[in-house]
Amino acid sequence: MEKELANYSAGRPILSKDHRVVQAIAMKAKTDGKGAGFKYPEAADKTWPQFWDFLKSVQP
Repeated sequence: MEKELANYSAGRPILSKDHRVVQAIAMKAKTDGKGAGFKYPEAADKTWPQFWDFLKSVQP
C-alpha cells in the first residue's frame, strides 16, 4: 500500500493486483478530485464487480 500511495502521489500508475489496494486508492482519488491510472482495474472485480459503476455514481 505504501508503494502504491507513493505512485498515486507522484501521478504514476497503480500497479497492484490487490483488490483492496485498487479500491482504496480509487476511492482516495475520487475524494481528492483527482484521476488515477490502474494497470489492473479488474482486480476490484474479486469482491465487488460493480465497484467502478458505483464509484462513477458517487459525488466527491
